[in-house]
Amino acid sequence: MTRLRSLLLETGRYGTDPKFERLGDAQRGAPEEAMLVVQKAQVSQLYGSAAEHIGDLTNRMCQVGLFDWSYDATAEKVTKTLRWVSHGYGFEKDVREQIANNFTYYHEKGRPLGPEWVSIENITAHFHHLCNTYADAHRALPTFNHVTKLGQLAAISLGQWRFADTMMALRELKAILDKGKAAWAVAVSENTTEHIDV
Repeated sequence: MTRLRSLLLETGRYGTDPKFERLGDAQRGAPEEAMLVVQKAQVSQLYGSAAEHIGDLTNRMCQVGLFDWSYDATAEKVTKTLRWVSHGYGFEKDVREQIANNFTYYHEKGRPLGPEWVSIENITAHFHHLCNTYADAHRALPTFNHVTKLGQLAAISLGQWRFADTMMALRELKAILDKGKAAWAVAVSENTTEHIDV
């Protein structure tokens, strides 16, 4: 056990409330299922990857028995997805181009397609519906502090195609993570009921 983890357990600042572990487990339910539907649709692989890693933030933050791993895994996912959504080319532009390219490719290759693939507009509307289901699944999760709320905001805003809000939430999480493990331990273990509009 690391000295930091030992200190956190002794002081009760992290891992003493089982609701954090229940929240991490809950992310593996409806939110994870909604993400898998988004990915399985193969409409935009970039978006599907972002949905997977941003959605996982809640789970990673709440791994109360594995603090060092949790910190590292959360930091890695935040850094990677922030790079994707803030890339100069434009995340939404890239996703829309991927939708158009996949539409053309699937039709040219004769891939078996559902009725939603009749036009780019139709598949985009269908994809938005899948993304909103993902957002709704994340909205249903409880949050207990500022960082779990930011993780939720990142997932909801991604699902609603409000990518500037996704970027803002990820940047704020990264700023907290960049302060180091001790600061993150305090932030992730706070137990409040603060409200952030999503």
